[in-house]
Amino acid sequence: MNITGWRDPKFERWPEMDIVLYGSDQGHYYMTISSGIRDVGPRLLLYQASINDLTNWTYLGPLISVPGNYTLNKIWSGSLGYNFEVSNAFSLLEKATDGGDNQTVHVFASLGTEGGNTTLHSSPQWSVWIKGNLAKTSNGSGIMNIVASGVADWGDTYALNSFYDAKEDRRIFYGWVKEAHKNYGQRAFGYNGQITLPREVFVQVYNNVINIHESLSQPGPWTLIPNINGTYTWKTLGVRPINEVIKLRQNSTFVRLMSQTFNQTTEFTSLNVSSSNFEMKANINISYNATAGFVFRRSSNGLEYTTLIYDPISEYLILNRTYSSLITRFDHSTIYAKHTLLTTVVDVNTTQKELLSLHIFLDNSLLEIYANNRTAMATHIYPALSDSIGFGYTVGGHGKSVIFSNVSIWFNLKNAFPKRPANSSIVLVADSNNVPATSSALTYMSGSVFVLFVLYFLNYKY
Repeated sequence: MNITGWRDPKFERWPEMDIVLYGSDQGHYYMTISSGIRDVGPRLLLYQASINDLTNWTYLGPLISVPGNYTLNKIWSGSLGYNFEVSNAFSLLEKATDGGDNQTVHVFASLGTEGGNTTLHSSPQWSVWIKGNLAKTSNGSGIMNIVASGVADWGDTYALNSFYDAKEDRRIFYGWVKEAHKNYGQRAFGYNGQITLPREVFVQVYNNVINIHESLSQPGPWTLIPNINGTYTWKTLGVRPINEVIKLRQNSTFVRLMSQTFNQTTEFTSLNVSSSNFEMKANINISYNATAGFVFRRSSNGLEYTTLIYDPISEYLILNRTYSSLITRFDHSTIYAKHTLLTTVVDVNTTQKELLSLHIFLDNSLLEIYANNRTAMATHIYPALSDSIGFGYTVGGHGKSVIFSNVSIWFNLKNAFPKRPANSSIVLVADSNNVPATSSALTYMSGSVFVLFVLYFLNYKY
């Protein structure tokens, strides 16, 4: 084969594959290798070893084999590209705490993909996931037939990797958030990229769902099971920060805001709080023709700001970075994340439309956004002005009302490296003479790197 790569081995015991191949759990280890066939399509290669000898691996065949640039749903699922990287295959039990039955086991793969369609994604690399049904081939290998596929992170996160946390019975992922400075002033930063907060992935089950419109009736990042009462059971891969992140709130400043209702548009209404470092949780009830969200890192003169809004008509979560920085050579593109809000039947006479539930972390330049525990987006913003720390509401469109509720904010989160200099940048030595003098003093990552604190905590705990 003329392969595009052979890399990123990942191996674990996989009882579900043993059952498909042999009828029972034989204790085999299975390894996946990320690869592809040039000008044909990506491949996830499957190997097997005995529990008694992990130095002797047998190639079984491709676990996942699709044509180049394959997508299950071009709007919702991203592209599988032409080459896989940093792939993970794993099984998850759906749990009652997340709406499941505590019995059904689902098989997933997380894939870094290259060379695919970038119409809805500015990066040439996607972080995607697929759900599949395992089957035995005529030559005795195992394959995964795709039944659902979604985007693991709509931002700049790539190379998502995972491990099984046996103590807490959960699957934890973490990924590399690539910089968005387009290599401008890269040496001046003194670092390049960060690791996301550790994320738990799980099977999220919604029962008694109604109003499934045409887009949601197509294959995508969900499976739909019709019920006899006319509703549906809707299942997807959920994602949320691990519970341990609350330890970062130790000695932080906490603010809980009163509910706020808007009956007209506002580009910016201040929350009367400001910070470049916070965790926030909030719910938003958005009428159909409105858009609503938050403004981050806004300067006092309004020249720098970043907006996050949700548009219920297009079903997009939109991060607008057009005015994120006065330094024009940074990436100012807008990031779109497809996201729907579900309607469920509560009782015979009552239905309930899901609120937009946001969980947001900002660590100076690194921004991580989680919506309804099933949509994730991580990227960077680089304000240049020292007073770009404003924080507020934004409401647009022509809707009747928008209600912000349960807005909770934690400022000044725990510092992972208290002895680290506040300014990690270095003197420019290789960049163009056109680089502004201020860029040598940028402090986009001022030492509050709470991401690495959580990773340290996990290493200490386990």
